[in-house]
Amino acid sequence: HFNWRWVAFLNSDDDFGIDGLELFIERIKTINICLAYTKAFSENTDHSQIFKQIEAQKINVIVVFAPKLYAEAVIKNAIQLNVTNKMWIADDKWSLNKVLPKMEGIRSIGTVLGVAQPIVTIPGFDDFIYFTRGQGRKADTDQQTLCNQVCNCGNMTAGNIIAADPSFSFPVYSAVHAVARALHNILECEAGRCNDNISVEPYMHFNWRWVAFLNSDDDFGIDGLELFIERIKTINICLAYTKAFSENTDHSQIFKQIEAQKINVIVVFAPKLYAEAVIKNAIQLNVTNKVWIADDKWSLNKVLPKMEGIRSIGTVLGVAQPIVTIPGFDDFIYFTRGQGRKADTDQQTLCNQACNCGNMTAGNIISADPSFSFPVYSAVHAVARALHNILECEAGRCNDNISVEPYMEVGFYHFNPAPGFYINDTQVQWHTDGEVPIALCSPQCPTGFAKKQTGIHKCCFRCEMCPQETYANITGK
Repeated sequence: HFNWRWVAFLNSDDDFGIDGLELFIERIKTINICLAYTKAFSENTDHSQIFKQIEAQKINVIVVFAPKLYAEAVIKNAIQLNVTNKMWIADDKWSLNKVLPKMEGIRSIGTVLGVAQPIVTIPGFDDFIYFTRGQGRKADTDQQTLCNQVCNCGNMTAGNIIAADPSFSFPVYSAVHAVARALHNILECEAGRCNDNISVEPYMHFNWRWVAFLNSDDDFGIDGLELFIERIKTINICLAYTKAFSENTDHSQIFKQIEAQKINVIVVFAPKLYAEAVIKNAIQLNVTNKVWIADDKWSLNKVLPKMEGIRSIGTVLGVAQPIVTIPGFDDFIYFTRGQGRKADTDQQTLCNQACNCGNMTAGNIISADPSFSFPVYSAVHAVARALHNILECEAGRCNDNISVEPYMEVGFYHFNPAPGFYINDTQVQWHTDGEVPIALCSPQCPTGFAKKQTGIHKCCFRCEMCPQETYANITGK
């Protein structure tokens, strides 16, 4: 809006700040904004070096993505260090802060622009707060049962809570309401009763958080890696190791890295020949007891199950296109094979490419990997239907006056019904004596301990005992 292209991003050194930075970097990829400087900080950071860097790089716009206390520390230090005439962008955690506008010297730092959640009147909120405050003594007694954590709320009156920063009320209400509605539906609740036989797992299906991703070094593999990284941003999965490879790659270094990082789950996103090379080398290098996730390019591979030693590598789980009977497909193949000689003569005209198909019989084609048939049929069918509509074809004739350019968008294909994803656990034969394999960088902290991240991965942490009269929040911090 204001054509600001040269900015600094200061974020708190916690999950909130780190996630904010990652999101910011992702958003500015497609627009002409340069992140000139970034720094993670805490309440006790020495801010003088931060502001020296900002001044040295002549940065006038500073995004501060941090909770209230962290942001107050930044602004307080900016005043003390005589940082002037800047543009400060405030996130919704401190944009409605009531302390900062009263700070002496606040006007000298420049202009503060903030974004905030809408202040919404929540029906029954005040009554609910007064009621729960009236239950204070009982809540203090039963808090371990009610909260599943130690929390001292006794010093907060109903008035304190209602008068608090209004930007907090709506997101908290929305989050609680969303979870409550979801649980209500999952647990099949009706008339105040729920189905006790349904269990709700807080993590994904097998709770695998620490994975490797091996992809072919072509467009297919690179696109797959990018899609995977995008998908895991919003869930608690860490990409511990990734490597692009070809058929001729020396796989020994790959597997050494995987073993060194104690990775038990390996996604192999590659065409058939590449994947065969990976699995063949895994057998030769004595890689054992892993879970291998196969994409639809090799999940129905007929060579791998017959490889000597294949059972030693662990468990292979694959996803595949549905095997669909295509009406008239076999008849079409037999007919085109019968036209084989003519097709060989006219192939440049018919195919617009040189292809030697003479050694493929109708039986070879029909018995090929069934996962290929449906997507090819779908793609051809979609283009054919689109061309049929564009060229206004009716009763076997089309409009010759309409030209179709190769760059035109000719159509799209609707999958109906929408694809679903289901895993039948009882059908999976695990290599770990029937137990689901573990794929974690660090095990969950026990009650009374908080996570302290180690390294760059949020899945890797050590557990530190909570100080007296404190508790670990929902993120484990």
